[in-house]
Amino acid sequence: MSLTLARRKSGSPATAAAPLSLAEAPPAAFELDETYWGYVIRAGNVAPVGVMIAQGMSWFLGLGAALGALAIWLLPDLAPGIATMSERLGASGLLVGLSALLFWFASRGSRPELQVDRRQREVREVVRCRAGQARLVARYDFDEIGGVHLDRTQMRAGHARLVLRYRNTAQTLPVAAGQEAALVALRDRLGADLMG
Repeated sequence: MSLTLARRKSGSPATAAAPLSLAEAPPAAFELDETYWGYVIRAGNVAPVGVMIAQGMSWFLGLGAALGALAIWLLPDLAPGIATMSERLGASGLLVGLSALLFWFASRGSRPELQVDRRQREVREVVRCRAGQARLVARYDFDEIGGVHLDRTQMRAGHARLVLRYRNTAQTLPVAAGQEAALVALRDRLGADLMG
């Protein structure tokens, strides 16, 4: 994927800016998708394997609980200890509630992304699930962003983390991590859009 970023001059639209090519830069640890309202930054990291396994197991256990609730009504001889109607309602209600909770956990998002909306002048932190549905985690106005920085602490040589600083506090919002040369152009673009 060829990635070209535009560096915005103050007072001029991003489309009229001189392009900054990343062809010479190392492979990026992020994806940048342009939209009509701004752009979306997806970090190259994937969800931890433990989370993916837990979500998969949760889906299968939720399916088992839902089938168990259905079996209480369709095959009453399999559950001789549940004889009365109120016992069946209680047991099936408990299993349906458990399956709903397990399905909810299984469908939660595991792919973080940052949406920079230049029209509404806000940054949205979103988590997207495997099916493509997005869940809004947080929303920040451009005025709330205190800075765009490359954090080199706790990283090996030549690598950095790109972070947005919330107001003038120590709280940061991670954007991407990887080789510093690949993150510099993104830092410059974010800085021009958010601070400009």
